Amino acid sequence: MELVLPNNYVALEEEEMMYLDGGSPQNLIKNIQGLIHKTGLSMANRIAAGLPSTITMAKWGYWTAMAYFPGVITKLSALTGNPIIIGLAGLGAAAAVHHLWHNRVFY
Repeated sequence: MELVLPNNYVALEEEEMMYLDGGSPQNLIKNIQGLIHKTGLSMANRIAAGLPSTITMAKWGYWTAMAYFPGVITKLSALTGNPIIIGLAGLGAAAAVHHLWHNRVFY
């Protein structure tokens, strides 16, 4: 049995499909929104888990965060001083954005 295409079949190139699909920036935005939705980073989940809001944590400042989470801050400051770790983190972030820009992953 052969594959038969309809009479109104039109060949589309990849750029045209991206345009019809909504474009890459919309893919990235929808992927980020889907990731946030799937991981449950909503205010209700934060309150249920006893975590402070992002605004509250931003108001704390560095020294308050040091008092509450000294181990995490120490590890992060030790890691960020290493240029190799900084380079790998930058490459990983660029690869993640590139993948989310071009592919539907979380929606």
